[in-house]
Parts: sequence; C-alpha cells; structure tokens
Amino acid sequence: KLNSKRKEAGLLPLKEDDVVPNPSNVYGSSKHAQEQIFITYAKSYGLNACAIRSATMFGPYGRIEQALPIFIRQIMDGKPITLDGDGKQSRDYVYVEDTARAIELAINTKENIKGEVINIGSGKEIKFLNLIHLIRHTLGLKENEINIMHRPFRAGEEGLRVVLDITKAKKLLGYEPEVPMSGIDSSGLKSTIEWMANSIMNYDEKEMDNLRRKLYPLRYKDMKEINEDKNSSIQSNDIQVSV
Repeated sequence: KLNSKRKEAGLLPLKEDDVVPNPSNVYGSSKHAQEQIFITYAKSYGLNACAIRSATMFGPYGRIEQALPIFIRQIMDGKPITLDGDGKQSRDYVYVEDTARAIELAINTKENIKGEVINIGSGKEIKFLNLIHLIRHTLGLKENEINIMHRPFRAGEEGLRVVLDITKAKKLLGYEPEVPMSGIDSSGLKSTIEWMANSIMNYDEKEMDNLRRKLYPLRYKDMKEINEDKNSSIQSNDIQVSV
C-alpha cells in the first residue's frame, strides 16, 4: 500500500501527486516498483505511455478474497459478517469494465500522456459498514436479518479512508465512471452478486431465478403486470364473443 500526506491530514480525494512511496508490505512495494520501472522506461525511450492507478476493482471474475465478495457470500449464506473494526474505513470501488474502458481510452488518446500516472476510480467513498448494508438492501433483507461480527482492526486499517481524484483521467482520457456500485441503479453490485451466485456459489436455475427476483423486483413486477393485462384482455375478448 502507499501512504499519503493528504490522507493523513484527512484531505480527500487523493490526487496522483499526493501519494508518496512508503509501502507497508511486500505487495505494496512490488506495485510501487513496477510503476516506477514502467514510468522510467517510458521516459527513457520516449514512449507515449502512462501508468493507470486503479481504485479497488469489483465485478465478475474478481478476487473472491477481497472484502466485497466475502461480505456478499457471508450475507447470502446467512453467516455472521466478519467486519474489522467499526467499519468506518473506506475504499473507492470501481467496476472492472470502467477500468478496462479507461485502459482502452489511454491506448487511443491523442493527448500526450507520456510518463503520466492517472487515477482511475469512481471518485466516491464507500465505508465498509455502509457497503454491508448496501448488499443487504440490494438482496431485499432487513437489518435484523444479518449479524455483523466485529473483529479487531487489521494493521494499518483503523481510520484508513481511500477515494481517488479522477480529474486528470477526465481531462486527458475523457474518462467517466459509468457502472455504479450504489444508487438507484447499482448495476455493478447486482452483476457482481449474480456472478458470485452462479459461478462461485453454484446456484441452480431455481435459486438464480429467486435471486434475480430480489435484485430486479421492478423487472419481474412489470412482467407480472403485462401477463395480467394479457389475461384481462383475453377474458374481455371471450366475454365479447360469448355475448
């Protein structure tokens, strides 16, 4: 991971230049080293290339060891939800298709992006506790139908807030996040839940149908109303004929 002076001061969102190298683990050190090698190579050989610094990606085929897939599975299995600390730590979640589209924009841009580091994210902050309740609400569950089990904070997690400034991506790449985690649509979260159920939890056809009815109640309600209208029309025609 990378620590930031602005983050420590509570100044969010994080800009590309705010982040200073101070990795707290081998994983963070390897990411920073890769980025620096790539940028140095691009500058040395005059490549019009940039480094994409993505927020926490989510969506189908994601890493199931991350917090979001773990929360989804625990809630859907009816098991206690393991939450580190008070849940006020946060992340910027970006849907995998948004990140892929940003990479495509970077490849095709006419702007000079040589040696640039560009944040790609949603530009929105989601606290872990709110994320749990967002999943619960999306699955049509009431608050008393889940059980949150609080554990001690992991090292470096207490008070950690992450949300990226995506101004540069908008300016240089014309990037805009399109698939939301939350809100009226929340299509990104719903597609992630569907993928988890189908590919990871091995739901059968009936279970998938029941799940989709919870995720898309308006869609199924509309279908029901259409069928009712058709039946009403048939009955009306029958009555006219009989008369």
